[in-house]
Amino acid sequence: MKLADVQTVPTILLIGESGRGKTEMVASFCEFAPTVVLTADRRGLDTLKKHKGIEPEVELAEDWNDPWQLYDRVSAHTKAFRILCLDDLGALQDIIGRKIQGQARGRDEERMRSDVRERLVRTQLLTGGRRLQQNQWGELDVAMNNFLAEIMALPFKTIVVTVLEDVRNHPRTGAAQVYPLLMGGIRDDLMARFSLVTNLFTHDEEGRTLYCMSCRPHPRLPNKTRYGEPRTWTEPNAEKLLAHINGKEDMAESPLEQKIGNGSLRQDRQ
Repeated sequence: MKLADVQTVPTILLIGESGRGKTEMVASFCEFAPTVVLTADRRGLDTLKKHKGIEPEVELAEDWNDPWQLYDRVSAHTKAFRILCLDDLGALQDIIGRKIQGQARGRDEERMRSDVRERLVRTQLLTGGRRLQQNQWGELDVAMNNFLAEIMALPFKTIVVTVLEDVRNHPRTGAAQVYPLLMGGIRDDLMARFSLVTNLFTHDEEGRTLYCMSCRPHPRLPNKTRYGEPRTWTEPNAEKLLAHINGKEDMAESPLEQKIGNGSLRQDRQ
């Protein structure tokens, strides 16, 4: 088989603070092509509902009792839908973490009636008295990595994942660095799974607030692209992003986009 004959699937990671346009980008994918939205946060659906005329298939990841049942529901849509959007990976991790936290601990809990133990666990979770134990962090990482690997291997034409951002000091340099807002080892390894990693932010220009997205490398950001030249977009959408991926961009960066992309520090973090 020749290299040109090998089919690859664009995998896109959208990182940004709350209110920077991640779910709006999901909505634009829904407008562009038939899309499945796998969400662990119902609140994001309110943003999608504002866009009249889009009809994504929505799968709710609120119950983690049987993750493979959720996988089967999503995989059933691969023929009728072209795009899969997983909206808020952090919210999905919270659901998995609560499930792991709820497992019986020690013989006393194992001997309890299920309804009594469930009440105890719920009370401890609500009061902060029940946290992941050391051995459970590894279980959480394995569950997240395995589920994400299986979901991203499904034969959709494009896969999009959103996650909130977190600012932490780099373990080697000590400099402030943007990471996905996730717990455990997956926070550091996540970006390697994607062919395009973009950061969403806002920029104030002459009294206007512009929604922006960039895949330009930056000392503080994990941005990258395997498609063409890194760049910045103002008012981004799925059509612009997929044109970049497919090598069909008909417009270079505008002077304003270059100005924003070349900024050493963006306005919304100064």
